Amino acid sequence: MTHHLSAVGGPQIAWDLVDSLKEGWRPVWLTTDAIVIGAGQPGPGVAGALVEDGKRVALIEMDRAGGTCLNHGCKPTKALRASASVAHQARRAAAYVNTSEVTVDFAAAMSRVRSIIDGLRDSLDDWLAGVDGLDLLHGTATVVTDVAANSIRWPSTASI
Repeated sequence: MTHHLSAVGGPQIAWDLVDSLKEGWRPVWLTTDAIVIGAGQPGPGVAGALVEDGKRVALIEMDRAGGTCLNHGCKPTKALRASASVAHQARRAAAYVNTSEVTVDFAAAMSRVRSIIDGLRDSLDDWLAGVDGLDLLHGTATVVTDVAANSIRWPSTASI
């Protein structure tokens, strides 16, 4: 189940919360056994393992599932590098066979990268949506600690 929570200030939060409670929604901190912050590389795996252990889990992500590696770093870089590698090999082929000039269509290479990343992200989103006992929340998690009381509490505003 996916929830989109906004951090809009003022009385609107209270009315949105009341409406949500009437519809059966309960704040994540009252209905889960564990909260995992971040759906980057380790987040979905940790959340999935907790669910397999019988826990009810909330996974909070501020942007897109997959984190930096999937969306901006490792995976896009490797996909683009694969295109560059193929172009390099094609250019080197002239040493072995008769070839014409090899050119790279950068727009097409980037389109390929986006297609690969979109497919990986869609697959991850589908997996997350299909895990019973896992709620994916889109927003920013805020943890407030009270050292004197030796406790952790959630803020009174809708910050997740």
